[in-house]
Amino acid sequence: MKKKVLILGLLLGAMCLAGCNNGGNNEGGKSGANNNSGNVAGSSEETKKGPWTVKFDTNGGNETYPDQVVEHKGLVADPGTPTRSDEKGTYKFVGWRYEGASWSFKNSKVTGDMILTARWIEKYAVSYLDASGQAAGAVTYVDWSEPLAKPADPTAPAGQKFYGWLNTKNGGQIWDFDNEHLNKVMSDVTLKPLFVKDGVNPQVFEAEECPDFTYESWGPKGMPGATYSGGQNGLGLIGKDFIIDGKTEYGTSGSYTVGTSQVAGFAHFLYCNGDTLTWELQSDVAATNVTMFMRLSAEYGIADPLTDEVTSWVDQDTFPITVNGQKLEYGKVTLHNIIPMDFIPFQDYFVSATVSLNAGENIIQMKVDNTVTLNGTIASSAPVVDCIKLYSESNITWPNAMPDNLLG
Repeated sequence: MKKKVLILGLLLGAMCLAGCNNGGNNEGGKSGANNNSGNVAGSSEETKKGPWTVKFDTNGGNETYPDQVVEHKGLVADPGTPTRSDEKGTYKFVGWRYEGASWSFKNSKVTGDMILTARWIEKYAVSYLDASGQAAGAVTYVDWSEPLAKPADPTAPAGQKFYGWLNTKNGGQIWDFDNEHLNKVMSDVTLKPLFVKDGVNPQVFEAEECPDFTYESWGPKGMPGATYSGGQNGLGLIGKDFIIDGKTEYGTSGSYTVGTSQVAGFAHFLYCNGDTLTWELQSDVAATNVTMFMRLSAEYGIADPLTDEVTSWVDQDTFPITVNGQKLEYGKVTLHNIIPMDFIPFQDYFVSATVSLNAGENIIQMKVDNTVTLNGTIASSAPVVDCIKLYSESNITWPNAMPDNLLG
């Protein structure tokens, strides 16, 4: 069963999880879902009923269109299709907009002086770096939301193996060329090969097995979560994955029956300041230069009124990660293109390659440390967490893991 997702039309200055907007007055992005069809537009005056002047802003286009004088509640004549080209290439025109909404020359009516602005599919820079961080090949420009072709795996240095392509423009994002939803250019992209120790396998520790959900210190209902209608506490903060007809679907209950099977879980609804996930791990020996990844998704986001894109975010200050009390530094991450009433697929994010573990007990924590309130329904902002992955030469165990949390 798919869970409720909040799609919020707010713009937060502290968000965006990395340069998804290109600035200026260009209205980049995909064609708009908002439409003024049948509506009136313009800034009418009580004592004036037209005629009105309509101007056209080609927004970087090559053409200049003459003003039109239109009677009150009249229709604007389509001026034609503008073109636009620059050093990035030729842009796709996707229509005219007025005050952020699509304009219909067949139905939208004029009630005041106005300016119609051309809207284009934005282009973003895509570049590759070699292992040393030097440019590898020329910069190319790709249309918003288009996929990237998967390059050949680079040769790994001695003693290491190739893990994936790290997008240095978006925190620790590992680019997923194989997932059609994740393989989309939503902002500038710079990919650099990331390597891990050869002969060392990842040790995976699931978020839904953390004991925090039912710690008595939280009170009788367990760890608090979302406070809006349908919100959850305690074990209700654990979502569950199911295989449905061979495809993974994300839901919050076990109501699927025929042809389905539960495969895993994740932590979500972590929307209260102080919510914490704790992994109390045991390492058989001390270890240095341990590489850590986190696997994240999102279930709500901020809707951009110009691009219709929905994004969420996470960074080291609002969602700190500590290892034995030491805060790890990691870049701000933007989770792009969240699907309404669904999760975006989970994705790996690189955190650090210099984690140190003690022989014996080690405590790794993720903590919600913000009061970013959204639309009065969410007290804090947080991602959806699937697991952490550690590449360590030591053997790591988790004695107090609670796999039975999934049964709650």
